[in-house]
This record gives sequence, structure tokens and C-alpha cells, in this order.
Amino acid sequence: MTESVNGIASRFKAVLDAAPDAMVITDRVGRMVVVNAEAERLFGYRSEELLGEPVEMLMPERFRAAHPHHRNGYFRDPRTRPMGAVGGLELFGLRKDGTEFPAEISLSPLETEDGMYAITALRDVTARKKVESYVKGVLEAAPDAMVVTDRRGKVILVNAQAEKLFGYSREELLGQRVEALIPARFRAAHPAHRTEYFASPRTRPMGAGRLELFGLTKDGTEFPAEISLSPLETEDGPLAITAIRDVAERKRAEEERARLHARLEATLGELGAAYDKSKELERQKARFFANVSHELRTPLALILGPADELLAAELPSGTRRDLEVIARNARTLAKHVNDLLDVSKLEAGKMALELADADVGRLVRLVAAHFEAFAAERGTAFAVEGPESLAARVDPGKLQRVLFNLLSNAFKFTPAGGRIRCSLRAVTAAGAEVTPGFALEVADSGPGVPEAQRESVFARFARGDDEAARRVGGTGLGLAIAKEFVELHGGRIEVDEAPEGGALFTVHLPPQARKEELPPGAAGGEGDYGSGVVEELRTAADPPDEVSRGGLDRPRVLVVEDNAEMRRFVAEVLSGEFEVSTAPDGEAGLVEALARPPDAVVTDVMMPRMSGDALVRAMRERRELDGVPVLVLTARADDALRAQLLREGAQDYLMKPFVAEEARARVANLVSVKRAREVLQRELDSQTHDVVALAGALAARKRELEAALEVARRAQEDAERANAVRTHFLRLVSHELRTPLTTLHLQLQRLTRDAEHPLEEHQRAILRRGVFAATRLTGLVEALLHQAQLASGRLAAEVEDVDLGALVAKVVEEQRPQAEDKGLELVLRAPDHVPWIETEPRFLRLILANLVGNAIKFTTAGAVEVAIESRGDELRVQVKDSGPGIAPEDRSRLFEPFERSARAAEQYVPGLGLGLTVARDLGAAIGARVELASSSGMGSTFVVALPSGQPAAARGAVARRRPERER
Repeated sequence: MTESVNGIASRFKAVLDAAPDAMVITDRVGRMVVVNAEAERLFGYRSEELLGEPVEMLMPERFRAAHPHHRNGYFRDPRTRPMGAVGGLELFGLRKDGTEFPAEISLSPLETEDGMYAITALRDVTARKKVESYVKGVLEAAPDAMVVTDRRGKVILVNAQAEKLFGYSREELLGQRVEALIPARFRAAHPAHRTEYFASPRTRPMGAGRLELFGLTKDGTEFPAEISLSPLETEDGPLAITAIRDVAERKRAEEERARLHARLEATLGELGAAYDKSKELERQKARFFANVSHELRTPLALILGPADELLAAELPSGTRRDLEVIARNARTLAKHVNDLLDVSKLEAGKMALELADADVGRLVRLVAAHFEAFAAERGTAFAVEGPESLAARVDPGKLQRVLFNLLSNAFKFTPAGGRIRCSLRAVTAAGAEVTPGFALEVADSGPGVPEAQRESVFARFARGDDEAARRVGGTGLGLAIAKEFVELHGGRIEVDEAPEGGALFTVHLPPQARKEELPPGAAGGEGDYGSGVVEELRTAADPPDEVSRGGLDRPRVLVVEDNAEMRRFVAEVLSGEFEVSTAPDGEAGLVEALARPPDAVVTDVMMPRMSGDALVRAMRERRELDGVPVLVLTARADDALRAQLLREGAQDYLMKPFVAEEARARVANLVSVKRAREVLQRELDSQTHDVVALAGALAARKRELEAALEVARRAQEDAERANAVRTHFLRLVSHELRTPLTTLHLQLQRLTRDAEHPLEEHQRAILRRGVFAATRLTGLVEALLHQAQLASGRLAAEVEDVDLGALVAKVVEEQRPQAEDKGLELVLRAPDHVPWIETEPRFLRLILANLVGNAIKFTTAGAVEVAIESRGDELRVQVKDSGPGIAPEDRSRLFEPFERSARAAEQYVPGLGLGLTVARDLGAAIGARVELASSSGMGSTFVVALPSGQPAAARGAVARRRPERER
């Protein structure tokens, strides 16, 4: 084009103004030469405000510096170029009012006679961005992988599930062809399928029928897929939303289902053969019931017979109590055996009636008589109502069982002092002269049966979930058996609310029960079932005798058990070794544990008010009980429950019945672990209850205190190398420092004693200062070496018999020159006879030398006194000075390495701050204590307390006895 810019502006202004997008024409230097009406509207400027101005004024400040570079690059290669629509590049425009908006820009070159120009088309995509943001949000919320593509198959959007499924990052997918996600064998045909879809876009599922589709992950793995296509109309044309689901698991499930179906077919074939065997099993089952009845009841009879015979004689109180427990529990067990056998017979269809003409009124009174004594003991108002006589044809034994179970249930749930009523009445049909049957009612003042449970209460093994049901326990068979016995008679049983406030059980029976043929072997005596019922009630209600609880200085164990006799038995088992307290349920146990935290808790699981597992959780939620170990005792053989309890904080689990010695051993182990943990907690100043963590902390503390253990005790190669370096360093220091110091000492002594060449006075003064400095340097080296050896645990203690008096006198004489140089009096006070002690003389000499040297160093005038005295089973060496004393805030830290008092620092008293640390650690190594008493301005007193009988091994050092020939 060769037209001038003015000509273009006048010629195309109307065309540009008709364009839907903002149009801006700029020259090579970025000046705006033409803008259309939409540009004025979009940016908020008038055309005269824009013409001749740099185009950078229409973009945010942060992009302006780089824009000239981009503009120059465009003019070097001018061509039509879209920007901001693809590739993830985000562009923004800036309005006159300072607001920004997202934009898409398209650049086109315009060649004129005045040179090259750029036509910029701008579009505000704010609304589209909002829609895209919404679409992205919807895609991200989708459970399946979502991929959005255009007509050419280019990926526009993906969600996080697509990244996860295919293994690509979002940046890797955007702009790629969708065929990259398809196995190679399908790629050639896919563009045609895509074109066909865009020709008729609609929601379409794929891969759900016979057509098998596959996806391809980044690592080359294929997976079976289901795909759903949905069209999406946008300003830029239609897009396709593809939902992709990995169905590998479902495919495997379908294959497994087919395999299982084949197995089922085979199993059905096997069932045909098994059916023939079932007939034989039925016959064996009948024989089994007869055998079980004999095998279970016979040993129970052999337990009850001798127990009752022994109880009839004169017995000590303790023996009688134990026999009564045996007899009561044997009768309870016999009742449970009868219940279980009856249920088995009912299931097998082997239970039938033994009908007889009976006086039901007399039968009711006989059964009720079993409960009268127990009612009197509990203070329960027990009323029996009914006619003197009521004839009916029934199975007397089974009717008694029904009544026993109903009355037992009433007494279980009625609290002491409550009311129970048993009534019998004839039921007459309206207008009839004969009685069609009778009704038997048992009512109580207990908690009653919730309406929602009035059907399920008769199910086998059903027990209520409320507190009362958990408190009374039981097998959950009594009411189930009663219902089935009633139905055998052709009657019915129902439960309702009683006038007394509790439960009302009503049995309706016809005057003559259905007559059934009694199968062979099904008949049998009922036994003394009532005795077992009452004994079970008495066992649950009677408080146990008090148990000897053991000494107060023993570990304390809390026993939580709802069965009174089991609670007493466990307490007796443990009372020989522990102080025992008891609680009847978890709630009472928690209160007792909080009041007096025990060393261990032994608890049952199934208890009223609060179960054993709830007790464990409650204890672990309380800091004061979190570390108390728990042993769970239970009759439930439930592996899942055991695992759950151990996860929730129980330490051990013991099944009933158990051996008494095993229970004692397990409790003793738990107490030992707890006490060991408490010792570790005190030593490590830690609150954690994890023994492993405490042991780790102890090991870490030990490694800190013993900085360089021997190579043999190191487990890691790097630690061995570090220890070898430390050992080499100690040997080097020992040789390289001690050797020249020894030479220096010898030469100074030689000069001092050289009579042939006497020194002048000022030379002797210089020599004395040199001797003092060499002695001080030797002390510093020795202190450093001893501190390093103590920290590494390599300082060996060679124990021998030591003359304490002579050793102290020698130390005093060694320190006397220093005292005389300062004009101090150094005094030793000791009794005429100082006993010998067994200790390490080198360590003790170093301790005393440090203490006496310190006293002389910090005393400017007066005296330093060293005294030996005997006090109890200790020998005490006391070093007392008249120095400035030690401030209270300095006393504890002075024993730490490199710590010095504030006064010493202020007055520049020489020293490393290791003397007292070495004295303390060497004292600990030989079993001695280093004590300090001091007041500011009153001097200080250090005491070394030595046991008169020193052990051969001591903490912190490797102790060995010096051989006799070395003494």
C-alpha cells in the first residue's frame, strides 16, 4: 500500500468505527495514528487524547518497560498474529480511570508510503474469563478426568483429575493434540471421528457397550476407559468436553464376577451331593444333643453334689464362702447349659410338648415361692395374684420355665425396694360358658421396655442397649425361650407398659395346648432350673466379702469388674503382691482412679454405665491417667475387639478363664514397665509416656554426657571415625603439651637449685613467677585433659586402699607455696587417727587440689583452712576460705564447664572455669559429693563427702581394682 496515513485515516475511519473490536493503528515508534470509536469507548479516552501518544499508555505500568522490545521484534517480522488467546499468555488493557481488564489482541501489518504500521485489534474478554473461571471450577469439581478440545483437537482446558490420570502436568497438555492421549493404533482414525462429532455435536457416551476404548498415560501405560462427550458453545466456536474414567478396576471386577459365577455353578453342583449328606448330619445332630446333654450336665452334677454335701457340714468361714461361690456359679452354669440346649433343640425341631393335666394356679405359686426369700432380701414388694386352682392341659415343665424366665427378668431390672406382680386369670369369651384359656401376667416397676424394642426383645441373644440392660447382663435367651415355649402351646406372649411403671409381660394360653408327637429322645427332665435362676440373681445382687488389700507401700492396682464374685476373686489373686482397690463399673472405676491414681488397672469389658473399652478411652484422655497401664480381662474371644483395645491404649489382654499366677505376672510386668517409665521421665525431665521415645531420649542424653565412647561401643561408621579422631587428639595433646611442660618444670627446678651459679634476687623473683606460670599452665592442661576424658568416659578409676590423712596433707603441702606467695595462712586440721578408705587416689588428689587452689586464688587476705572430720558413715574433707564468697545466683552454674563467677570475671582472676566441673565429675566417678556453702562477703566452704566404704565401681568412670603388686 502506498497511500498516506491521513488518506488511510479518512478512508478507513468509518470502516474501523464499524468494527466490533477496539482498533488502534500505531507507527514503528508506538505512536497512535488512528483509533476507532470502540477504542474510545473501551479505554474511556477521546480520540484527540490518544492520537500521537505512545500506545504504552493503554497498558498497565508493569508491562510498559518491556513493550518497546516486543514492538521492535514485531516490526522486524510483521505478520498477522493473534495474542492472548492461546498459549496461556495473559494480556491486560488500562482504561483512563485506571481500571484494568483482560484482553485478547490481534496484530496485522499495514504498509504505506510512509512506512510500516501495525493495526491492533483489542477485545475485552472479562465476561469470557468469568465464564472460563466458572467452567474451570466445574471441571475441577468433577470426579472424572475432564479434557476440553477445539475442532482441531487442540487441548484448551484440563482438570487436576486429568493430570493425575494421564501423568502430564497441565502445562504439558495445554495446546497439545488430544491424540497424544490415545494409543498409537487409534490415532490415524481419530481426526475423522472428531470431525464427525463436531458436524453433529451432542452429549454422547462412548465405551459403555461393546466398543472398547483405551487411554495412554505419559509413561506409555494403556488403561481401559469410558468416555462421555458433551458440546460447549463459546464465542470462538464450539468446543468438546470429554469426561474420561479409568475402568480398569471395574474390568477386573467383571472378570472376577465371571470367575465367581463359574465357581458358583460348580458349587451348586457340589450342593446337590452335599444335600444327601445333610440327612446324615441331621441324624448325627440328634445324637449330638443327647450326648451334649449328658456330657455337660454330668460334670455339673459332680460339682454340685460334693459342694452341697460339704456345705451341709461345719466349715471354716473362708472355706464355706468359697464353696458357696462354687455352688452358686455351678447352678448358674447349669441354667445357661439348659437354655443353650433348649435353643439347639428348638432350632433342630426336636422340641415337643409333654402335655399333662395340671393345676396352673398351684404351679404359679410354686414357681413364685422360689423368689420370695430373694424379694425379702432386696426389699422388693412381691405380690402373687390369682385363683387357688385353674385346671388346664399344658406342659408343666415348660410352663414353669416360661414363668421362671419372666420373673427372673423382672427381678433383674427392678431396683431394690421396687414392686413386682405375678397374676393369673381365666379368660372367658363373651357370651360363652366355658373358659377359652388363661392369661399370665408379670409386671414390675423397673425401667420398662421401649416401644421400639418390644418386638426385638424376644429375639435370641438380644439384649437392650440401655444402661439397665448392660447392668444386669445375661445371655439374652430367657425371653426367646419363653416365647417359643408359649408358641409351642399355641399361645402368644406380648410386652406393654405396666401400671407399676415398668414392663408388663402377658402370656395368653389356650385351655388345652396343641398335642404334638414327641420325637424319640426329645423328652427329658427339666431339673432344678429354678435354683439356677435364683442363684444367678443372688450372684449379681450379693456384695462380696472384703478382701485383704495388701500393704500401703506396695504398688496399687484398681480392679474394675461388674460381677461381684469375679471382682472379689481377682482382688484376692492380686492382694498378695499389690494394694488392691475395686470398682463395680467403668464410671466408678474412673472416679476411683482420678481420686487415687493406681499403678495399674485391671478391667472387664462388658460392664454397665461405662464399659471397659470406654474406660480405657476416658483414661487416655486424662493426662493424670494417660500413663497408667491397663490389663483387660474378658470372656469375649473377639480378635477385633482385642486389637481395638490395644490400639486405644490397653497394654495387655487376658481371656477368662485365666490362671491366677498368669494374671499376677502380667500385672507385675505392667507395673514394672510403668515404674521404669516414671524413672526415665524424672531423669529425662520428659512428659512423654512412650517408653520407646523415653529410651531414645535416654540414649540421646547418654550420648551428650559421654561425648566419646570406645570404638567397640559405636554402631555407626562415622561415629567410630569421630571417636578415633578424639582418641588420637587426646594422645597428641597428652604428649605434645605434657612433654614440653615437663621439660620446662625440670629446667626451672635446675635453675632454682643451681648452687654453682646463684641467681640475684630480681632473677629469683622472675624465676618464681616462671615456676608459678608453669604450674598454672600444667593445671590448665590437666583440667582440660580430665574434662575431655570424663566427657568421653575413658578415664579409668583404679581403686585402692588410701590413707586419707596422708593424701590430704600432701595436697596441702603442694599448695602451700602459692599461699605463702600471697601471704595467706594455709592450715590443716585433722584428728589423730584418720581411717583409710577405698577409693581412687588420683581422682581425690585432683579434687582437693582444685578446691584448695581455688580457695587460695580467690582469697586476698586471711587464711585457708582444710579440715578432716567423720560424720555418720561419711568422711568429710572441708576447704574453707575467707575470700569474697559466692553470690546465690552463681552457686549452681559454677559447677558447669567454663562458668565463672561474676566477681572473678570483673577482677580478671585467671582460670578456665573447669576446676569445679572436674571436681564434681571426678567426685561422681568415685561416689563422692562436692557440696558448697557460701555467702557474699563471708567466704566459701567446699566439702568433699566420701563414703567410708567406697564401692569398686562408680558412675561415670571405668573402675578396676589395682593389682596387689602395684599397691
